[in-house]
Amino acid sequence: MVCLGLKLADIRKHTNPAEALYKDGFSHRFIIKTYLHIMSDNDKPWKPIRVAVLIYEGAEVLDYAGPFEVFYTAGRMSVRAGQYKPVFSPSLFGEIKGPIETRPGFTVSATCDFDSLPKPDVLIVPGGDHEPQLTNTKLLQKMRSLYAEGCLIASVCTGAFIVAESGLLNGKECTTHHEDAAGLQQRYPKIRVIPDKRIVAAACGRIFTSAGISAGIDLSLELVSRLADETLARETARNMAYRWEEINKDHHRK
Repeated sequence: MVCLGLKLADIRKHTNPAEALYKDGFSHRFIIKTYLHIMSDNDKPWKPIRVAVLIYEGAEVLDYAGPFEVFYTAGRMSVRAGQYKPVFSPSLFGEIKGPIETRPGFTVSATCDFDSLPKPDVLIVPGGDHEPQLTNTKLLQKMRSLYAEGCLIASVCTGAFIVAESGLLNGKECTTHHEDAAGLQQRYPKIRVIPDKRIVAAACGRIFTSAGISAGIDLSLELVSRLADETLARETARNMAYRWEEINKDHHRK
């Protein structure tokens, strides 16, 4: 197999093939598909796509639980399909490890904190009571560092405010909950808010934002479709008894 002139044998020499491809300027989708091919070889340990789902005090439950369920189910469905090994491995992380009270008084446990978080391929940023996170310099720096290392960033609902505060949305298009679109645009004039879109993929291909709450499920299914394939995304939605719309016709992409 030769990938745009880059031999598979050369890619496999790297400890982290995905990072090596990113540094060589390849698209994120190409990186993931090549990564899956590399790591599916029998003589290599299988490394699933790590999806880190952020939780914090006051986070909206469905904003993080919806995406977590999608990626967890996609992992199960990929095994059931037989043609895949487990593709996705989601985990919850927070500023501290252990119980975190999200909205509305729903307590969940973060399996790791910022420092112990294994390097993820995808970072999910939920909305909710997001205001305190806008001054959380440790979180904002963590997001910038992960993005610089090639991580894909995706926000749900008002999680877009957190991504915008990090500066990663400057010069890019995005969306958020319809009730907060005007406020997001006013607060961050360097970004362009598209209020009538359920999903917006920034031109860079590595930052995604979604509209409010349940839109995080559609966003996650879109990422499964992009990072694995559409069949797996459809089977995941079917297993979840979720009526996945043809969002390729609905979201804004440049």
